[in-house]
Amino acid sequence: SVCQSPSLENARAFLAGLPGKPDFSGFSVKEKPVKAIVVLWVEDDLLCVTRQYFVKNNSIAIKTGMDLLSKITGVSSVILVVPQHLEQVAGSSGAIIKTVDSEYPSAHPELILRHLLASEEGPSKARTGVAFFSAEAVCAIGAAYNTGALPLEKLITIVTKDGQKRLAYVPIGTLLKDILTEFKESLNDGDRVIFGGPMKGVSVYSTDYPVGPDTDIIIIQDKSRVTERSDSACINCGECVRVCPADIQINMLIRFLEAGQYQEAADHWDLLSCIDCGLCSYVCESRIPVFQHIRLAKHTLESMTAAEESNA
Repeated sequence: SVCQSPSLENARAFLAGLPGKPDFSGFSVKEKPVKAIVVLWVEDDLLCVTRQYFVKNNSIAIKTGMDLLSKITGVSSVILVVPQHLEQVAGSSGAIIKTVDSEYPSAHPELILRHLLASEEGPSKARTGVAFFSAEAVCAIGAAYNTGALPLEKLITIVTKDGQKRLAYVPIGTLLKDILTEFKESLNDGDRVIFGGPMKGVSVYSTDYPVGPDTDIIIIQDKSRVTERSDSACINCGECVRVCPADIQINMLIRFLEAGQYQEAADHWDLLSCIDCGLCSYVCESRIPVFQHIRLAKHTLESMTAAEESNA
């Protein structure tokens, strides 16, 4: 089995759909060998407490998972990125420890590469030699090894309408309507459900939407708490520019995105440098859905590139 004979081939075939969605694709690129595995003990978005739970309650499975990852990939260098208050907890793992500030988005992989892992050759070299795994993904790999069975339940932070956060294990593939029933939550006109956190999450419009292996948090919002977006023009206040961790001139970028000039935005206004943190939308005085414009532009350019390559 995959647990008795850990290999990269078996991991790609059987482990990629585990809770936390471990990604082994980067280990296939011979021209860019992975030299270090980074395990994230920090949350991907605000309000989420999923990874913290695993760190505090599954240290043995995480240690087993890290050892198994090294065997599977042949990469001996494992780095734990932890918030400062969990540094002592991580100390017993035997791995290299790097601490980050708890302020969002300090734990974003791109910022970790830029500030913590940049090698002497520069951050671009560090970027090509690192693979990221969440604490839950590593824990799931460890559990599969310990039990001989693939774990199929995902731990999710549920934020209910009253703002309370609760943790729940649900089978991967569970429909939203079943979660609503379990938590006795009803949806009315104008309410909103977000899969993902408040900064990077996506609104869903069907109660048949399933939980995926990478669903860390579900937010259920009453319509009274939903902030409406607008089509107002940018007022050049500069808040988005000041808050952007990638130092992008968002006030200029958004003009090209609203006009559908995506290639120009990529060529001249650093569209592809965006790390998708969502801070620009959060601080926008005009309530422009900047982050959604960025996501659409990137998706469109990726689709165009794929179409061109397939027709070449």
